[in-house]
Amino acid sequence: MTLEQMQEYLDRIKWEDSERHGGDMCGRYARCRYCRRTEETPCARAHERLLSVQASPDPEPIPAWLIPEPEIPADLPAGIPAQGASAARRPTADGAREERPHTIARGKRGGVRLLILTKKPSAERTPAVE
Repeated sequence: MTLEQMQEYLDRIKWEDSERHGGDMCGRYARCRYCRRTEETPCARAHERLLSVQASPDPEPIPAWLIPEPEIPADLPAGIPAQGASAARRPTADGAREERPHTIARGKRGGVRLLILTKKPSAERTPAVE
């Protein structure tokens, strides 16, 4: 399994866990202690670092509050594209591209804006209810 395929697999599991728990699960797995979020495939590389630390003669204990790592299959599970993150969209019958809901699109650093915080002008502020 390539790093891109493992990243897709771990992203899908993280997405499903986030939906189940009602919050972002990024940073809650055992591998997240070794994550560098600016890397191309951060979850997959962090998972490999975790495995190498666990295989060392003196492995670090994993805190109980972290979620254990999922089983990583040797073969690519059905439904995960072999091309990695570039396969986040698949062609439909009419030739358009359909967004896959479990795929997290990764962009260049600083290329995603989640929200912009602005102050409301004082005239638009609602008065406090007493």
